[in-house]
Amino acid sequence: MYMQVFMPQNTAIYQQAEQDEALCFNGEVLSDADIPTPLPVFPSEEKNMSNMPYDGDSVPPTLVDDDEEVLLDALLNKVFEKEFVQAARGIRHGDCVLIAVLTEPFFLKSERDAARKDLEEELKQVCGTDVVVAFDMHLFRQMDGDLNQNEKEELIRIAKRKTA
Repeated sequence: MYMQVFMPQNTAIYQQAEQDEALCFNGEVLSDADIPTPLPVFPSEEKNMSNMPYDGDSVPPTLVDDDEEVLLDALLNKVFEKEFVQAARGIRHGDCVLIAVLTEPFFLKSERDAARKDLEEELKQVCGTDVVVAFDMHLFRQMDGDLNQNEKEELIRIAKRKTA
């Protein structure tokens, strides 16, 4: 048997558990019959679709849907993996996605441009569509709330012009 204690050593419960070589849990002395056995893990439960290899020739099956929320959630999750990202918002219009990102300050413009281009290329590989990444607070603020299709198109046009 083994002993595991979650209480200070000077309590009577600890001393009793030490004598009985029992398992203590929140001050209760448990017998072997009270300890639950772990449930088996089946191989099918261990598979995670997001970790499956992506061949680069086709769009991953989770992003083929026309569901805008699924696509944007997948892209924003990828964006938030970067250490320099503090906030991000995304919109989709047609076959183009705009991701506006607020970042920590960069020391050099070349570092900032390289980070933006790398992020843009990485997101294009994930979704298979045209992605524009903008590190622009003005665009970020305008993307708040529900936008109609004309507003989305205008924001994407402005972002393409600024990042070109």
